[in-house]
Amino acid sequence: MESFSDSRVLTWCFIVLSYAALAWYGVLLCRELHERCTKPSRKQPAGSLSTDGVQQDSSKMSEQARTLKEVMHVHYVRSMGKFGAPVVAMVVLALLCLKHVDWDIEQHDKALSLHVGHAPLLVFVIICQCCFMICSTAPGKAFRTGMNVIFFIKFTATSLSYKNGQQLVFDMTYIFLGRSLTTFISGNVVLTLASSTIYAVVTCWKFTQFYVEDESVRASFGDDCLQWFYLQQLLLLALQFVLCRAFESQLLTNATRSLEVQANQSFLRAVNLLLSSTYTVVVRLDKGLKLVDESCELAAFLMQGSDRTLQGTQFQDYLFTDEDRRVLEGHLEQQQT
Repeated sequence: MESFSDSRVLTWCFIVLSYAALAWYGVLLCRELHERCTKPSRKQPAGSLSTDGVQQDSSKMSEQARTLKEVMHVHYVRSMGKFGAPVVAMVVLALLCLKHVDWDIEQHDKALSLHVGHAPLLVFVIICQCCFMICSTAPGKAFRTGMNVIFFIKFTATSLSYKNGQQLVFDMTYIFLGRSLTTFISGNVVLTLASSTIYAVVTCWKFTQFYVEDESVRASFGDDCLQWFYLQQLLLLALQFVLCRAFESQLLTNATRSLEVQANQSFLRAVNLLLSSTYTVVVRLDKGLKLVDESCELAAFLMQGSDRTLQGTQFQDYLFTDEDRRVLEGHLEQQQT
């Protein structure tokens, strides 16, 4: 009599859930494409993020950087889901088609049942992406933490369901990729370290059990494979911790730099408004004394047409005499010294 975890009832329930998730994702994807085609979108500059609610008070720079880091983190996770969900959906569809072709595929080579392996995580990714498409502010910190916990619970439960050591070892590659993705999604160093440690301990215990009870493990990987497996799990744990720390540090650095750039831009706008209230024309120059902006006001002042752009041209070319050019260069040299 087949066990409950390998029963066909659970397999059918998983198949129905998978098709429902794929249908839900397909409907939302069609709706999103329709809205993009029919409604004009507000384009943001490349690499820019919305920073609504982030103030520019320099005395609260660290707090603002953490707030903006969260905004950037949500943006990155949504981008991962946007580009990764179609691939995951095709993989799930392929697994379902393969299941229909050979219903007894789980019986070959002691393979895990479709709902016992890692396929439910793929369906979970599709469901999460559907939630992202419905809620524009998702995923928040609590949502990402929940995703991380669910992923590692499933990874750990699946490691306990392996039927041979070879299967456990060969699955390590894409499991590590999944663990790395969940690390980037959660962004919580403590949670990542704790969940990864639990998974590594459980996996080492399961492989030790196979090593003691199954001689084919030693025949396939050698007598010293147990020590190497322990070392591998330790290195993967350290690498995952380093990746999480590096990702968090890079996010915080990008957020701080973005705030500094915004503060500088606000200062330049304030100076420009102050000078504009006193002088007829105000222009900005780079180190080579070239005009930075289009400078339409200067073009109109020189009666060259208000629609003409002077960006990138030399400012000295618009001075009337050589004496004026020497005075400008002497004034700039005096400021530099």
